[in-house]
Amino acid sequence: MNRIEKVINSMHRTMMANIANGKTNKEQVKNVNKELDMDMEEFVKFHELKCIAVLNGTMTLEEGLTIYNLLGEASPERFNGQPTHVKAALTEIFLVLLKGHKAGRSSA
Repeated sequence: MNRIEKVINSMHRTMMANIANGKTNKEQVKNVNKELDMDMEEFVKFHELKCIAVLNGTMTLEEGLTIYNLLGEASPERFNGQPTHVKAALTEIFLVLLKGHKAGRSSA
């Protein structure tokens, strides 16, 4: 299991625990899912930063391919159709890549 899959699994466990503990509910999770939708500009930027991270060795090829498969290749539709825990985990990873890029490096 690579780091991307571990983040996704951790996000799923946390989300399910929060529902079970009453910290959130399924309706709120559904609303968050829609808020996490990605537009075309974000989609392209995520792919770009993921590729840079793979090329510079801060992300493995397997991790890059995991993201690629979850994002889809031609438009954000595949990402936007993912379950909330997947979208939340990938959004966190995207933010890390953006911060690394703005700081002059692409880090995962």
